[in-house]
Amino acid sequence: MKKNLIVQSALASLLLAPNARAQAIDEHGASTTGDIVVTAQRRSERLQDVPMAITALSSDMLEKSGVTNTTDLARVTPGVTMSFYGGFLQPAIRGITSTGANIGENSNVATYIDGIYQPQQIATLIDLPDVEQIEVLKGPQGALYGQNATGGAILISSKSPSFTPTGKFSASYGNYNDVQLRGFVSGPLASGVALSLAGAYQERDGFRRHVLTNQRDYGLKSTVVRGKLLLEPSDSARIILSGFYSDRKDSANYAGFAINGNSIAFAPNLAGLSPFFAGIPVPASPRTVRVDQFSSEPGVFTKIRSYGGSLRGEFDIAGGTLTSSSGYFKNKINYLADVDAASPRILEARAEPLKGEYFVHDTSFASGGTGPVSFLAGIFYLKGQETFVGNISEIFSAEPSPSC
Repeated sequence: MKKNLIVQSALASLLLAPNARAQAIDEHGASTTGDIVVTAQRRSERLQDVPMAITALSSDMLEKSGVTNTTDLARVTPGVTMSFYGGFLQPAIRGITSTGANIGENSNVATYIDGIYQPQQIATLIDLPDVEQIEVLKGPQGALYGQNATGGAILISSKSPSFTPTGKFSASYGNYNDVQLRGFVSGPLASGVALSLAGAYQERDGFRRHVLTNQRDYGLKSTVVRGKLLLEPSDSARIILSGFYSDRKDSANYAGFAINGNSIAFAPNLAGLSPFFAGIPVPASPRTVRVDQFSSEPGVFTKIRSYGGSLRGEFDIAGGTLTSSSGYFKNKINYLADVDAASPRILEARAEPLKGEYFVHDTSFASGGTGPVSFLAGIFYLKGQETFVGNISEIFSAEPSPSC
């Protein structure tokens, strides 16, 4: 199955002197309205001067709160939840979300990374090794961010290259054999040219044990690398070329139970239903299981591999600032889901694989000056294709899982 989409839109708005409703959250969870600079209106402004509800999260705050990927934002942002429909991430802001989870369906909370829109839901679970700031815009953002921003928008800005040599590295080890390595290094290459490299690696065991075999689910293994090249040919021009690669395999989304134990695995006369069930132990009741257990097939997983690049230019010209961003990226997703969540191998669903390929372009002009009236005009273009190479549901002869 294949779906192509091409979207073009233009926007223009007049912004009057604001009645600020923005907020920032410090490392203690308290609200603050200091001179934090945000780009929620596609221009650099002080947080308290922006006429919308915003939560701005700095890199220090994210680090102290243990935020390592986009799903963690729900823990530090009031009014935000990050739910999954299978492997598809569905953000909700103030209860506004969508429930579609298929190719060509987009979340109505828009996610942007360094100014580039991320349309594919299953690929918006992103590790964050080098984040400078995250802005969560609450409420409809269609005037500024176009399609799929009914519930709001999440703007993620990664660290830019620095002309002053700088670097940071951290390593940690925790329970469940959780190993994390994170690093960032940046410095000048020549006059007006700077480079930065960032990366992260994490591997850990699964949190749950199988209700029958006591083995753990797969766990997590994740690698992400990002590079940026900054060019500043003059005081009025700034160009950034960036590229990234991400590979993440996780079993958390599919290692679970059927709702209320509504699975053939809990049938008391399971062995009598078919000779294939003979000799397979079953729990007496779903009430006997614990939250740190799961009953689905042990081999379930989601694997997301993404790579791409972008080119962004910011130019101070007469009357304001012109910003132009273009990005190209590809996603490849494989998953194995145990549809009935039962220990016996009955019904599986898998993608072999689900692919996405996108080109995004965004140009905007923000007027300058500090008067009571300012304006913004822009154009947005998106061309994408999503393909299920093999969307397979397979029924087995009720045989035991090979892992049992």
